[in-house]
Amino acid sequence: MGSALLNFEELTTLLAQIEACLNSRPLYPLSEDPEDLQALTPGHFLIGGSLTALPDEDDIIAMSLPNRWQLIQKSMNHFWTRWSQNMCTTSTKIQMVATETYELIKEAFGDAALSCSSTFEWFSRFLKGREKVNDDQNTGSPRSLRCEENKLKIKELIKSNRIISIKDLSSETGLSVGLCHQIVTKDLDMIRTSSKFVPRILTEEQKEVRMDVCKNMIEMTRTDPEWMQKIITGDETWVYQYDPETKRQSSQWIERGEPKPKKARFAKSKVKTLLVNFFDINGLVHHEFIPFGRTINQEVYLGIMRRLREAGRLKRPERWQNNDWILHVDNARSHTAHVVLQFLAKHSTIHIPHPPYSPDLAPNDFFLYSILKMKLKGRKFDNVDMIQAESKATLRNLSKSDFISCFDNWKKR
Repeated sequence: MGSALLNFEELTTLLAQIEACLNSRPLYPLSEDPEDLQALTPGHFLIGGSLTALPDEDDIIAMSLPNRWQLIQKSMNHFWTRWSQNMCTTSTKIQMVATETYELIKEAFGDAALSCSSTFEWFSRFLKGREKVNDDQNTGSPRSLRCEENKLKIKELIKSNRIISIKDLSSETGLSVGLCHQIVTKDLDMIRTSSKFVPRILTEEQKEVRMDVCKNMIEMTRTDPEWMQKIITGDETWVYQYDPETKRQSSQWIERGEPKPKKARFAKSKVKTLLVNFFDINGLVHHEFIPFGRTINQEVYLGIMRRLREAGRLKRPERWQNNDWILHVDNARSHTAHVVLQFLAKHSTIHIPHPPYSPDLAPNDFFLYSILKMKLKGRKFDNVDMIQAESKATLRNLSKSDFISCFDNWKKR
């Protein structure tokens, strides 16, 4: 049977199925009623009634024939397809219409019959003079649309508009949405990501200042390895009575299939206190809380500078005697006020400039305050005194190695 060899029992089974299929063909309608689809078949002469042999659906037969039974069933289906198409040819020759042909095939084979659209298509081919029932030969695989030309075209479109969607790419190129998605993600190895929110977008001038400051600090570190040990850095931050915990902090273990836990959204409380602190590579040098209702202006910050010098005299006497320490603060207005700079110049205190809008280069922001606030998030305090007490306890728990690690990280930044 083609390239396959059948034994006697298999061939007998196949021929019996083909015989049943042929004896199921309609010969003549049993009544003149157009609604009656019953037809006279050869089976009526053999067993006195309609004999139907419906072939199995092709979609359950794998192309790799794993056993002999599937081989017989595939051969039967092949015969049935050829015979049903031949029936369409015969119907056109005896001047039957396509609808009648479809009804006869459907009556004979039920759910396994050719679809209406397939019957009409073959009927149209036979009316145009076609007699072959074989499928048209494949002219070859179509040219792959996932080619270098389309890849380059999509890449240029993305370069010109980074926020273009896959749907818009499909409209511009005429390719399907799925193909555009494959080219972008697999061939071009690109992903779509959201922009990262930052406090401010730096201007070109501000970027140059940032680069110059970083280069100068790196050069000073290379020239004098102990230079960073002289730096005392400081800043201020708000500490809240209640600061909602982060999404990561609220995560918890659950069984698979359990619903995710829910949590109400909270905002930071209005009760807060302002913490000011200074530290060097060895640990905290000075910290204080600004009284309630006051903000940091040049007069307040000048008083903080005086108390910082006194704290340095008590905690870092060697640096105090030699006046061998360097101040690093950001460029807030109160920090760079004229009276503050005059005070620092009067006491010969070196002031390191800080790049504008660069909290990632401020040790208090990327180290101290992140630890402090993560410790206090999700906790609610009764009053300001408790906020201050817990903040002090958190700061005291930091070890010298923590501050050394902070300065090492500062060098890498």
